[in-house]
Amino acid sequence: MAEEICRAKISTVVLDLNGISKEYDDYESLSAAKKVERIFTHIENVAAELAKKDPNNMHIVTWREYGISEGASCHVSVDIKNKVKELMLALTKKYPSLTIVAGPMAVKKHFDNFSIKDIEALKKEYQAIEHIKKIEEAESKIKNEHQVMLHLQAVTNLDEKTAKGGR
Repeated sequence: MAEEICRAKISTVVLDLNGISKEYDDYESLSAAKKVERIFTHIENVAAELAKKDPNNMHIVTWREYGISEGASCHVSVDIKNKVKELMLALTKKYPSLTIVAGPMAVKKHFDNFSIKDIEALKKEYQAIEHIKKIEEAESKIKNEHQVMLHLQAVTNLDEKTAKGGR
């Protein structure tokens, strides 16, 4: 088994979703769900082709999730994010030698029934975090200043030793 791993090679495919073709323009007009389906199908076709061509290789497909959007928004819903994860997991289970490397996905969560009371509680949490952040910054500054003083003292001591002819 170890020998097979050592002999295995890596095939890498980068999916490019930059607007350089008419297909991309068509793609841009699709809903987020349709975009996910199209990317899934494309990756599946690539994975099947690679599995036939180089069955002993490890196959890496990379792409950037910012290629998925809903209309003019750069965000997608939590449902779309979950669908992407589900479909990509299904592909890696179907093709065990397949690895999919993707970038971040901007998800916009919608809060229904979010009350003023909840907003006030959230503000208090952020204020507490800001308070803690200020304390940490102050402590960090003190520690840094202390380190600088120790280094300065060490340099001064070294200067004095050198002036006296010591080592």
